Amino acid sequence: MTEELIFSQVQKVRNGTLRVAQGVTGEEAAVVPPGFNNSIQWHLGHIFTIQERRVFGLTGSESGTRMPEGFPGWFGNGTKPADWQSAPTSLDDLLDLLKEQPTRIQQSFTGQLDVKLQKPFYKLDSISIGEMLMLDLLHEKEHVGFINALKRVVASEVRA
Repeated sequence: MTEELIFSQVQKVRNGTLRVAQGVTGEEAAVVPPGFNNSIQWHLGHIFTIQERRVFGLTGSESGTRMPEGFPGWFGNGTKPADWQSAPTSLDDLLDLLKEQPTRIQQSFTGQLDVKLQKPFYKLDSISIGEMLMLDLLHEKEHVGFINALKRVVASEVRA
């Protein structure tokens, strides 16, 4: 797979994520409906947080990360809004971070997509940066599915 294609897909998937989040208010993004563990805001923050951890943390390029303080505790694996001890970043700030992340990743890793990660990723010993980016696209799309479901549930609660 070419570098141009991978970076193009990262941007295309992120644009889709941002399109799904378009029009959601901060109040709507914070709702955790019955039957769900997380909110739209959590899913958006989780997408950002996990991509930062995987792409920058596992490559040893942590100096390029823009992981804001508090994000791992709010949006990391196993977290949920019910456990938050402080208010998370605003939806607008979160959307800004999501918008700039693909460009920063491309700037940081152009010419390096075949480089193997410095740290293991689950049971995959020998995975490249490009392969991690492709796995991250699947992860992001999974969470976009939850965001779509949450939007429908939150909209139906508002109308009720």
